[in-house]
Amino acid sequence: MPTPRPAPVRLDLDPPIAVLRLCDPERRNALGSAMFDHLETAIASIERGVAAGTLRAVGLAAEGSAFCAGFDLREGVEVPGAVEGFVRRLAELVRRIRHLDATVVAAVQGPALAGGAALVSACDLLLVTPEARVGYPAIRVGVSPAVSGPTFVAAVGWGEARVRMLGGEPLTGSDLVRIGWASELLPDADTLDGALRRWLDRLASGGPIAMRSSKRSLDDLDGSGDLEHLAAACRVSERTAAGAECRARMAAALRATGKG
Repeated sequence: MPTPRPAPVRLDLDPPIAVLRLCDPERRNALGSAMFDHLETAIASIERGVAAGTLRAVGLAAEGSAFCAGFDLREGVEVPGAVEGFVRRLAELVRRIRHLDATVVAAVQGPALAGGAALVSACDLLLVTPEARVGYPAIRVGVSPAVSGPTFVAAVGWGEARVRMLGGEPLTGSDLVRIGWASELLPDADTLDGALRRWLDRLASGGPIAMRSSKRSLDDLDGSGDLEHLAAACRVSERTAAGAECRARMAAALRATGKG
């Protein structure tokens, strides 16, 4: 009898703090159906804790050399309609993270690409190592990165967003600090985990009403909390994901990996 695969997500609760960790390093924490299932379940648990007043700060981190390599190419190629479904589920996760009444800190130790970049852009604060790479090569496989446009533009500004979303080159850890998106550059993954805990402790110590109100005000100011903007961006990405260009380019990308 085959040994079941471990869950690709772990949620560590230590009220008033929670850390949600992607735990599928062999697959570079790719976003497939199983990963989405577990992420949605974990976010629901966090939402209940926030609503009950027991959680006030949340970390988003990952195991392995990559934070998240984006969508699962194999499932995207082999399962009809999978990529469109991935886009919708990603958009909903971005919305739920952005609208969470708790401060969310991403800790990125390696590549956070395409859907991985979208998850990072949904968070309020960002910590990185020099190996971090945050960007949108998805455009090369025929998927528009528009799904996270509202949150990404809010994080990096219009000019940088156009360069990265249209050009596809990721921001390095140093870039992320230079442009003011990342709050801290840590030397390695071990020190990153320690810094994440310190930031979460600090954020959880703030007045809950003041923290919640400040987060909502910032989202209003930069427009990243606008539900219609988020929904419209999702529709753009979903249309490209449903097209022949995406199917052909994703299949070619999978073959290039030697796994197609």
